[in-house]
Amino acid sequence: MKYTTLIFLSAILIMNTSCGSKNKNGNVEVSGTASDEMKFKHYMIAGEQLYKKHCSNCHQENGEGLASLFPPLAKSDYLLQDVNRSVCIVRNGLKGEITVNGKKFNQPMSALGYLSDMEIAEVLTYVYNSWGNEKGLVTQQAVSDALLECEE
Repeated sequence: MKYTTLIFLSAILIMNTSCGSKNKNGNVEVSGTASDEMKFKHYMIAGEQLYKKHCSNCHQENGEGLASLFPPLAKSDYLLQDVNRSVCIVRNGLKGEITVNGKKFNQPMSALGYLSDMEIAEVLTYVYNSWGNEKGLVTQQAVSDALLECEE
């Protein structure tokens, strides 16, 4: 009986330790609970569809960008440096030169101001977790908070 109880309590301890931890990385939330895993999968599926519809013409389906016209999103140092900046760029667009992985780009990006905060969270979750990027869940609340700080 004591052996069975010990195994049961050990199993509960392991599940609580592995599934319940949260790690904040900027405004990107990473969590391992079952509901968070389902939320992450939902964001990834919806985000992929949004990416294909709104982003892939320029950044390509593989996230590698288009020659010297449009920067890569795959393993992009510029993208991975600042989630809040990425949120603002999606909503408001971007003008001016940027450097991505040591290469300069100066093609404007159109604003996607018609996307909701949720859609921005979904597409950025997809981008931040595709093509070798591993950043975690970008929540709708994180997007809403970041948008309050955007410079237009």
